[in-house]
Amino acid sequence: MLRINRLLIVCAVLCVGVLCVVHECHGQGARGCETWRRFVHEMESGEEPTIHDFSYAGYRYGEVDLPRVEGPVFDVRDYGAKGDGKHDDREAIELATKAANEAGGGVVYLSAGMYAISERGTDAGPMMLNVAGGVVFRGDGDGEGGTVLWMKDRLDALNPKQMWSTPYFFQVNGVAKRKIEKLTEIVGFAQKESRRVKVGDVGKLAVGQWVTVELRDKAIVDEVLLPYEVEPQMTVLRNEGLLLRFNMQIVGIEGDEVEFGSPFRMRVDPQYGWTIRSYRYAEEVGVEGIRFKGNWQEQFKHHKNAVHDSGWSYLQVNRVVNGWVRDCTFEDVSNALAVIRSANVTVRDVVIEGNGGHAATHVSDSSNCMFVNVADKAGQYHSCGVAQRASGNVFYRCQWVKDTSFESHANYPMATLFDRCQGGFMLNRMGGHTSNQPNHMGGLTFWNFRGEGEPLRLLEFWRTKSKWGKVLPPVIVGYHGNRTTFDRKQVLVLESQGRPVYPESLYEAQLERRLGELPEWLVGYAK
Repeated sequence: MLRINRLLIVCAVLCVGVLCVVHECHGQGARGCETWRRFVHEMESGEEPTIHDFSYAGYRYGEVDLPRVEGPVFDVRDYGAKGDGKHDDREAIELATKAANEAGGGVVYLSAGMYAISERGTDAGPMMLNVAGGVVFRGDGDGEGGTVLWMKDRLDALNPKQMWSTPYFFQVNGVAKRKIEKLTEIVGFAQKESRRVKVGDVGKLAVGQWVTVELRDKAIVDEVLLPYEVEPQMTVLRNEGLLLRFNMQIVGIEGDEVEFGSPFRMRVDPQYGWTIRSYRYAEEVGVEGIRFKGNWQEQFKHHKNAVHDSGWSYLQVNRVVNGWVRDCTFEDVSNALAVIRSANVTVRDVVIEGNGGHAATHVSDSSNCMFVNVADKAGQYHSCGVAQRASGNVFYRCQWVKDTSFESHANYPMATLFDRCQGGFMLNRMGGHTSNQPNHMGGLTFWNFRGEGEPLRLLEFWRTKSKWGKVLPPVIVGYHGNRTTFDRKQVLVLESQGRPVYPESLYEAQLERRLGELPEWLVGYAK
């Protein structure tokens, strides 16, 4: 329940380093809108910033374009694939992947054609394409005359009573022989958006190493939920405490101080259970130029059964850092694409079309991933969004239809940016079980979002008359399009409602500020 005394709310929030400011401002000035000017001032003065610095999202922190890997090439037809839509080509793709792994990387090439991959029946299980790094799955394009992966039959749910339990069919899994263990504890303070912290022991740490920074603590719950309180239905948070994981790369070690390539998304206080753990992953893994065609033909009904919710789940990218999915289309699927347990993966120029299903693009347990120009034309029930322990992820110039909305599927995602996106805007499509709330922790940010569909009046992010829909105060700058209005008491920053602001894109502005110029790969999208 929202605490009534406004002064106490502001004081309490300030205690955890968040400034609760609600304002509307149309005058932007030559240097940009007020929220942008405040961010620049706070970063230059060393203050803890009100909004997050999202410029570290994407492949290699957004600083360079996605690579074009030339070889060696492992043509799946050399391993028995026919590409005729009838012959079972699953084993050939698996053999080509194995050969690429044994060679230390390369291109698993699927030339133009239709590759049948589900001819073994619904109980065949998923394709587990385990890669050690440097492997790219490349087709000849996702358009007419290109490369099609044909999933004629769905998979069975692992547990029919758990409607989400059908595996994704085409799983690209980063594997590495690393023991998962605690490496050290964090012993120093770090403010939000800083990148350096003191640790107890650097003996097992190295520059270039990817690790998981983990917070596991019950005592911190009341603090991070301000200005709200734990509600009765939030049983996981109440009984088990808060569990967050951030996948980060070490870029410097000086004495007992470690510098990371990306910033902390919340204040680090060593009195809570902050540790650094080893992380299992593969690097430089890509999927490109492929149409993922399913066979989902029914009219979707949310939570009807496992077939509706997850029967035709397609591509999963798991434990990958500095990877990518680009120039791909997903057709007639339940769930198109999931990026899980990963970091700095870029998903770019992706389309979801055909018969609408459950979810579009989904990121969980992942840090600083970026979704660029994703178009959900099918109108999945949940469109682009985040779930458990996702942090620092960016959805940039993505679009979905007016009668669906973004996803925020609970289990403590935080620091998510929807930047110059457009589509429906409604909280009843966020998803997530009430026991795993909040739907989103701090840092949910909408920058120049164009709302479509029926407008909502005084939208509540922390719904006071329902147990569904619990989001900590978001940042909303430049919301325009339909005339949706927001409950100002539940918003951290509200600026220029009804009009877009300058800078047009927060990600572009933050990245240009950090690098001194806009990277060439981003210029085309910015124009």
